[in-house]
Amino acid sequence: MSGLRTTRIGSSSILPTTEGSRGLGESSEVITQEDHADVKEVKTFVKGYQGDLAIILVTGAPGVGKSTLCNHMRSIMNAKGPCDNYVSYTRTRPGSHSGSVTSLFETYTLGGNERVCLQDGKGLEDGDLGLLELAITGRLMNNFDMTVSMDAIKEAQAKRGANKRLTEEDKKILDRLRSGNDDDPELERFRPKAVFVVLDATALGDREGEAMVRYRDMVEKIHEHEIKVCIILNKCDGVIGDLEERRAIWNDPVSLLDRPEVERLIEEVSEDLGVEPFDVYPMLAKPKRKELSPAHSLLVIRPFGFILSELKKCARESVHDPQECAPVADDESDDEDVS
Repeated sequence: MSGLRTTRIGSSSILPTTEGSRGLGESSEVITQEDHADVKEVKTFVKGYQGDLAIILVTGAPGVGKSTLCNHMRSIMNAKGPCDNYVSYTRTRPGSHSGSVTSLFETYTLGGNERVCLQDGKGLEDGDLGLLELAITGRLMNNFDMTVSMDAIKEAQAKRGANKRLTEEDKKILDRLRSGNDDDPELERFRPKAVFVVLDATALGDREGEAMVRYRDMVEKIHEHEIKVCIILNKCDGVIGDLEERRAIWNDPVSLLDRPEVERLIEEVSEDLGVEPFDVYPMLAKPKRKELSPAHSLLVIRPFGFILSELKKCARESVHDPQECAPVADDESDDEDVS
């Protein structure tokens, strides 16, 4: 069976797919004005959102493409002009942190709205659940050094609690951590509404192997705090063996969703990590050129369908106090750092 159908995500239908195989034609064959209107709806709502601070945390192991994905998402949400334009983006800057391109915990605004933020959690070495828990409980502040070990954090906190002399390194650690009890309202507003857990589809290994066990532990930790989990299955084009077929995917990124290899991976990852298949979002590796095609942008923005629904829910249930939200840093804007 063939023919265009629409995948509804949250309250918006923002990406077309088809029933069965529809070939690997040009993306213009399947990307419609309605699709672009749906993307515009997401961007418009995010830009005008006036509810409580809404944070999306992006996390995962080093080198899986978290910072690149953040750059893509920010570029799409901040882009001006029609939604069917190509979107330029800034490539990640190389660093020296054990295979991860960056090491600082960074917070960015989306769509120029300081109340909707994307947090780049950087690479969690060996699935460091301690650092992950600090992030999902709202304790990590902007520019926290993710290379700091949990032992060093606990030692600094113990010194402070015992009124012992703090080293400069201790002060630096504590300066970027929010303190308070778990039920502190100040911490509550910095907890993420959702966590995007990024996996490298080409490096999953054995389903019962070390990598998947670490990711399972991460998802369980996030679920303990009753936070929405979206799995970003990155670099899915890398699991397609034939070079010509991979090139065809780049001409028509949406067709990635119809690939049997990708459908099988979604089912396996969903089962292994205990999430629903519709919460697993396949993505492409970063393009060779420094811009995203309209079809690639549609693929990247899919997880925001859930976020749109969540923000609308927050907007209905609460009245925002402008004094509660401090601006957050965005190196492409004039926003100030989180204090």
